[in-house]
Amino acid sequence: MTLNIFYLFNGLLWYMTSNTQIMHEFSVNTLDFQNYAKANERFNQNRKNVYISVIKHSPDDFLFIEHNKPLNKKEINKLLDLEKEQFDHIEKC
Repeated sequence: MTLNIFYLFNGLLWYMTSNTQIMHEFSVNTLDFQNYAKANERFNQNRKNVYISVIKHSPDDFLFIEHNKPLNKKEINKLLDLEKEQFDHIEKC
């Protein structure tokens, strides 16, 4: 799975990986991220010429993941497992 950028807090905090990115412009619109979070399909949402997938980071926040190619079922299931692990950890705290 090749992931490019991780966004938190509706895009206000982000981390870029060293993976090659297709999208050469970098802009953040918090309204876009709110729409990604509300979408019926959380994975492989179009964002210009890349994709955004969304998992819950905490009960009140999301982790937005930018990637060049659509994720397959196995990759989506891995992200869902990570989401579940995160919530299991939060419940123990």
